[in-house]
Amino acid sequence: MNTVTVSGNITRDPEVKVFPSGKKITTFSIAVNRRVGEEEFVSYYDINAWEKLGENCASLPKGARVLVSGRLEQRSWEDKEGNKRSRVEIVATEVAASLLWATVDIHTPPSNYVNEESYEKIAPASSNKTSSKASAPKEEFSTDLDEDFDPAWD
Repeated sequence: MNTVTVSGNITRDPEVKVFPSGKKITTFSIAVNRRVGEEEFVSYYDINAWEKLGENCASLPKGARVLVSGRLEQRSWEDKEGNKRSRVEIVATEVAASLLWATVDIHTPPSNYVNEESYEKIAPASSNKTSSKASAPKEEFSTDLDEDFDPAWD
């Protein structure tokens, strides 16, 4: 299994790149601080977020504290002088703002956005308006708690 989750601060504004094929990638770095006794250590990680996730990450400002989950990927290349280089990066599958020291405003995508992983249509916030066009049936979402949920398990 190749899964990693890190929490840190964005060190530079996210940069969006568009490839000739039309695919988009957003790159940014985060600094992860950890303390061992009286010493503090900082590790820096390069993050790659593709397509829709990357587009959403582009709005994150430098300094924002985020949680990033994804997989580690090593990239190798030769530089201009012919030296072999390599870098380990995190390919993000989820990026979330940390609410430890901040609040967020959540903005939902437009009604025609399709979640690429689950292929479900997401309804707009104001879906109570009627339209003459035929639309997909609305899914019902339950707010009941799972049977296995134990409120004492906090």
